[in-house]
Amino acid sequence: MDSANKVRFSWIPPYSWISKLLTILDEVPKKNVNNMISTIWDQSGNPQNPVDWSDPDTWIVEKLKGEDLELARRIWLESEHKVNPRYTSSPLAFITNYELLLTNEDGVLRLSDKGRDFLKNDVTIIRDLDSSEGLLQLLAILATKTRAKRSHLLSAWSEFLKEHSNYNADSTIKESLWSRLVNLVERDYVLREGQFYVITSQGIDYAAEDSKGEADPKRKVLRALNTFNESQKNP
Repeated sequence: MDSANKVRFSWIPPYSWISKLLTILDEVPKKNVNNMISTIWDQSGNPQNPVDWSDPDTWIVEKLKGEDLELARRIWLESEHKVNPRYTSSPLAFITNYELLLTNEDGVLRLSDKGRDFLKNDVTIIRDLDSSEGLLQLLAILATKTRAKRSHLLSAWSEFLKEHSNYNADSTIKESLWSRLVNLVERDYVLREGQFYVITSQGIDYAAEDSKGEADPKRKVLRALNTFNESQKNP
């Protein structure tokens, strides 16, 4: 399989994080972002002496200064407390890898056309990301279940990753599944009920659309499977 079509990231951020960071980091020198990430990483501690990053209002002031502090504070406040600056590195990698932000000749991050389309919720760019990172496949897997724990999804998800990624470690496979479920729950394509996940009608419709966002005949199949599974709850 062409490497361009493989799942690129084990952990993907919620798309709300991406939208916030695209707006915040537009016109910010990339070296400033890298410096902040590096400064935070240098203070990350170790398993024997872990650092608590759960309260950005506290640690940003205690651990950072100058441009690092100002940028971290911007990310935390302007994202409306969605993006903890400690975890900016992976979302930035996702953003730059998919060229939602580009670095100009002066080393400044700038929104690309793809990035602007993402912020407009353009169906083509969003669906392309979902297809590339396996979110559409995960919805198709969920459509065959009435409700499922993550453990119930691991086998089918692992098989998909064997064909469409370079990931083999159990911990990585579990992380990739969890982060995609979080993404889909946020977008109302999947409903979380305690430890169980259930695809919504909106999720079924989205999974069965074609590349142009139009209805595909397989929607009938997915709906039939989901309807049958629902009927088995109370036979």
